[in-house]
Amino acid sequence: MHKIYDLIDDADIIVFASPNYMGGIHGKLKCVLDRLYAYIIAEEGGFSVTFDKKKKAALIVTQRTPEENASYTEAFTPLRYILNNIFEGSFDAPCKLLLGGELYGSNDAANNAELMKEAYNMGIELVEEF
Repeated sequence: MHKIYDLIDDADIIVFASPNYMGGIHGKLKCVLDRLYAYIIAEEGGFSVTFDKKKKAALIVTQRTPEENASYTEAFTPLRYILNNIFEGSFDAPCKLLLGGELYGSNDAANNAELMKEAYNMGIELVEEF
């Protein structure tokens, strides 16, 4: 975990990615996210984090179900707010989400021009916010 902590400490932007498992993230990623509490310091009236600077976070979720037939976007909202609070210090808005649907094979995302454009635009937005 210390290698992951070092990478997080050095990063300006952290993008988490997971397949959608019944409206949740992969168990291994959940374990990593649970360990982010090591950055949190409890204070009177709330908490703060130990980063030297605010960071940006984003979440990418892939699934086989077409986006228009899935109600899972809302299932990830609490996690998006938690990530935004940990990395940006604010519950005002959720972190960015990219949901890729109808992904059946290993190259389906790369071959989906619209999805790749959304990913590119999300990256641009994250960088421009600095």
